[in-house]
Amino acid sequence: MKWICFILLHILQLAEVSLRKLEPRRVTLYIGGQTQFKCSPEIPENHTIVGLNWELTGYHEVLTFVNRKQGYDAKTRILLHLENGEIQGLVSSFVGQHKSHPRYYFHKKGNNFTMLIQSAKLDDAGEIACVVYINNDATDRTSTIKSTAQLIVLPEKTPVQWAREGKYEIIPCRVPNYLPNGWMTEWVRLLYYNNAKKRKPPRFIFMISNSWRFYKKHWTTIDSVKYELMQPESPYIYDIKIKHVRPSDAGYYVCNIQIEKIHTLFEDSEGPKDYYFPVQMKIKGTPKEPKCKCSKPKHMLSKDGDTLFTNGLNCGSRVEWRCRDQSFPVFTEPVPYQTCVNGTWEPQFEGLPWCMFYTKGNPCIEFQNRKICKQDSRCYVDGESSDATCRCKENTKGVFCEKTSS
Repeated sequence: MKWICFILLHILQLAEVSLRKLEPRRVTLYIGGQTQFKCSPEIPENHTIVGLNWELTGYHEVLTFVNRKQGYDAKTRILLHLENGEIQGLVSSFVGQHKSHPRYYFHKKGNNFTMLIQSAKLDDAGEIACVVYINNDATDRTSTIKSTAQLIVLPEKTPVQWAREGKYEIIPCRVPNYLPNGWMTEWVRLLYYNNAKKRKPPRFIFMISNSWRFYKKHWTTIDSVKYELMQPESPYIYDIKIKHVRPSDAGYYVCNIQIEKIHTLFEDSEGPKDYYFPVQMKIKGTPKEPKCKCSKPKHMLSKDGDTLFTNGLNCGSRVEWRCRDQSFPVFTEPVPYQTCVNGTWEPQFEGLPWCMFYTKGNPCIEFQNRKICKQDSRCYVDGESSDATCRCKENTKGVFCEKTSS
C-alpha cells in the first residue's frame, strides 16, 4: 500500500511540473526599462532547426515599408533567417534588428534563442510566443515547438487619483507647454490598463492625430456612452470625463503624447519623442446608507380602531390610527400618524393610541391621567362642542403645548 501511495504521489508531482511548464511566464516591466525573453526548446534526436519566428499578440506598433506610415497590428510576426543553424538576420531586413521594431534585438547560443526589448513602451504589452520550426531528418517532415510568455508594461511613479463609485471623474490629458522650439504635437492618445486583467494589453480610449501619418476618423474611437472628450477642439486639452465610475474603471490611465520636428526629413536621426503622463485611479466605493429600520410601532386596541401601515418599518414608512366609530366628538391621541425617519418614529408620543367620546365624561380627566398637555399647560373643555384643548402657558405652543416658543 505504501508503494502504491508513493507511486501516485510521484505521478502527481510529475503532472504538476508538466502543467507548470505549460503556464506562460509573466514578466512585469516599467516604461523605459528593458527585459529579455529566452526560448530554449527541447530538440528531439535526428531533428534540425530550420526556422524561427516570434509572435507578438497585442497592439504593437508597426511601420509599413511601402508608404512609411505607422499603424498598430493585433499580431506581429518577426521572422528570423537561419543559415547552418545560426541567425543571419531577419527576412527582408538586416541582421540583429527588426526594422518595424528598432528596440528588439535577437541572439542565439546553441539551441537557446533570446529576444531583448529595450526602452519598453505600453505597446509592447501582450503575449510573446517563440515558434521554432524543426525538421525530421529521417522523414523530412516539419513540426513546430512553441513557448509563450506574458509581458506586463506599467507606468512608473504614477500619481493616484481617487474616484467615487457612481460619480463622474475627469482624467487629465494635456499637451505640456514646455515643448522644445521647432517641435509640434504629432498625436495624442489615452490608454487604459485594468489592474485585474494584467494579461491583457492596454486598451485605447481615443487617439487624435495632427499628422498626415494617421487618419483621425479611424483612430479617434470614443465610447460616447462611457466617456466624454472635454474641449475636443482645443489643440492642448484632451481630458476625458468618465461619466459613471464603476469598480471596473480602476487601473492605469496613460496620456501618451508624441511630438515631432517641424519640416524635418524622415531619415533624420532625431526621431519623434514620447511623453507619458500616467494616472492610477482607485475607487473609494459607494458610502453605505445608514440602516433605517424603526421598531414595531404602537398598536391601537382593536375595539377602538385600526392601525394602518404604508410600507413596513423602513425609512419613509407611515403608521396611521383611525378610530372605528367616526361619530363626533372623537379624539385620537395625540397625532393621527407617525413617519419612520432615520430609524425613529416621528413625531414621538407617550402611551398607546386611543379614542374616546367626549360626551361620556369629562375629557380633561383622561387628559390629566395621560399627561397629554405638556409643559405645565392646562386642559379646558369647550362648553358648546365638548372638545378638550390644551391652554398653553407663556413661551409654549403647539396642539399640546409641546413646543417652546420665543
